[in-house]
Amino acid sequence: MWGNKINSYLHIMLIDLHNLHELGYCHKDFHSGNILRARTTYISDFGLSGPVNEQKSDGKVYGV
Repeated sequence: MWGNKINSYLHIMLIDLHNLHELGYCHKDFHSGNILRARTTYISDFGLSGPVNEQKSDGKVYGV
């Protein structure tokens, strides 16, 4: 039972990330703390997201 639910949540997240990438964006801070669960699964905290081909200009690491 739990295995099916976990697989379902993972599937939803993978589809959402794929759709985001298809739009040319990358989350850039994806981790378990940015996954919200209510009636459905949500990916949150897009503060560091941006275009896939965008390079960081300051060389600093964020979100660690």
